[in-house]
Formats: sequence, structure tokens, C-alpha cells
Amino acid sequence: MDGSCVNPFEVDPAAEVALCENVEPGYSNRTERDWCYWYAAFHKKDASICAMISWGTMKEKCQELTDPDDYSVTLW
Repeated sequence: MDGSCVNPFEVDPAAEVALCENVEPGYSNRTERDWCYWYAAFHKKDASICAMISWGTMKEKCQELTDPDDYSVTLW
């Protein structure tokens, strides 16, 4: 197992956003929790979820409901 898991919002768009609260904060300002909120917003088609994202650049893309699978980040 490589530590990855299935995106719960892709499998079930009705999954609770509260799942993201249990995600590890991650590194720097580009957190796994922010990614979780972006995936939730995209699959639920609900840009209001983006308000929970800390990283400004990601928040902007989220608010446009841009597909997060089109992006990746490099952690320094």
C-alpha cells in the first residue's frame, strides 16, 4: 500500500465535508486538508466549501470549481 486512498467525494459526492477535519495538516502552507476541501467543493459543486482553504492560490482555483486533478504541487 502506498498510503493513498480513494477520494471519498468522487465515490460519493454526498460524503460529509467534516471528513476533511481528520486529514493531517501536512507541510508548509499547501496542506492535505486544503486539498481535501478542494476535492469536496469540486465533486459537490459547492464553492462555499473553498472558504475553509488556507492557501490563497488554491482557494482561488477552488472558487472557480476548477478540477483539482488538473493540478499538483511540489513541496519544498
